[in-house]
Amino acid sequence: MLRERCSAKALQLSHSPQASPSDFGLVQTNVNLLNEKFILESPDIIYEVIKRLHLNDKYTRQGMFRDEVLYGSNLPLTISFVDLEDNCVASLVMVLQEDEHVKLKELKKDLDEWSDEILVTLGDTTSTHLGRVLVKKNVGFVGDSSEEPIYVTHQSALSVVGEFGGKLTVTEKDKLSTVADLTCADQNVDRAVDILRCIVNVYTEFWMRDKNEITFRTTDFIEERLKLIEDDLNALDENIASYKSSQEMP
Repeated sequence: MLRERCSAKALQLSHSPQASPSDFGLVQTNVNLLNEKFILESPDIIYEVIKRLHLNDKYTRQGMFRDEVLYGSNLPLTISFVDLEDNCVASLVMVLQEDEHVKLKELKKDLDEWSDEILVTLGDTTSTHLGRVLVKKNVGFVGDSSEEPIYVTHQSALSVVGEFGGKLTVTEKDKLSTVADLTCADQNVDRAVDILRCIVNVYTEFWMRDKNEITFRTTDFIEERLKLIEDDLNALDENIASYKSSQEMP
C-alpha cells in the first residue's frame, strides 16, 4: 500500500491509505518495500516527473527575505520555450501589462544577454532572442494579477534531477510493512502535491510496462518452445514412417 504526504513548511497532505496495493501496482504480498524505495527514488522516475511537470522551468517572485516559488495556484503566467535547447540555461523576466500583453526583459541564454524589451500578446507565439515563446495565463491561478515581475529560469531537466530527488523521502514503518510513505518537502505546496501524484503515475506506468514486457517475453518463450516440440514430433513421425516403409510394415 502506498501513502503520499507532501510538506511545505508545516503543512502536510495525506493520500487515502485505504487504497488497494494493486491500485498502484506497488506492493504484492511478501514483497520487500526496500526494492520499491530504490525504484521510487530512482533518477529515471524523477527525470520523467520533471519532464511532465516542466519543473526545469522555474518561476519566482522577489520576496522580502527570500524569493517566492510560483507554481500552480499562485502562478499567474506560464511561458513555453518552443525552440530552446534542453541543455542550455536561459532566463528572463515577465511583467504583465494592460490589454492582454506581457513585457519580456533581461533575456539571457548561456553567456549571451540582451537589454532590449519585447512586448508579446498572451496566447500568441512570438520570436525572441531565445527562439519562439508562448506566454499564456495559468488557468489554475487563484488571485488578482499584478504587474509584479516574474523571474523565469530554464535549465536542463537532467541538471535538476538531484534537486528534486532530494525533496523526496520514501519510508516504511518496519521491515515487514506493506505501506510505503512518500513525503515531498517543498517550498510550494501545489508543486509538492503534483510531484507526489506524478511519481505514483510514472511508477505505475513503468511497472505496467515491465509487467507487459515480461508477459510478452513469456508468451514468446512458450510459443518458441511449442514450435520446437512440434518440429521434434514431426521429425519423429517422419522417422517412424521411414522405418515402417523400410521394414515393409503396415
